[in-house]
Amino acid sequence: MDVSAALAAVGEKHGTERFAGRWDERHWMNTPGPLYCSETDNSGAGPLAAPNSVLVDNDGFEAIFRQPVNHHELRQVLRAAECDVFSAYAADGDSHWTLAAIRAWWAGSREIGREVERQLARLTGDKSVLTESVNHVFFAGLLRWRDYFKEDMHLYLRVYAFFLEEGRIPAAEDRLPDV
Repeated sequence: MDVSAALAAVGEKHGTERFAGRWDERHWMNTPGPLYCSETDNSGAGPLAAPNSVLVDNDGFEAIFRQPVNHHELRQVLRAAECDVFSAYAADGDSHWTLAAIRAWWAGSREIGREVERQLARLTGDKSVLTESVNHVFFAGLLRWRDYFKEDMHLYLRVYAFFLEEGRIPAAEDRLPDV
């Protein structure tokens, strides 16, 4: 799904009240794509509104770990953005990401993966930290990020890179760039 076009179709774009996040403040756990989070509140509402796309870090701050792939998931992210009192969700990632930037992010994503595994080990090793609701949401988000990273993220990044380079969703016969 072309997320930017889908946003435009529902009258949303970067720079509105809902999407006022700043690229230079984006969260380190965001996966490349048109949507990202910068300095959100730490209420933990984002993953509850958009469990397929949003996670929270150990401090409750939100990141887009997976871009929405259909209108249902996009509506979820719109609700998550609406819940953020700092309006720190953003929708201008397409104007910042490039093939080179995606490759650099992917090369560094192994460190994000190691951090996710460290956090999961910490949470499963100390059951007392799972007593707070934010920690449950954090734990679930880490599991979803890890599974997405292992199973689907590489292909998604190749498709997204093609989209940025060609300005369209690839067809079955198109050759995807390496990342």
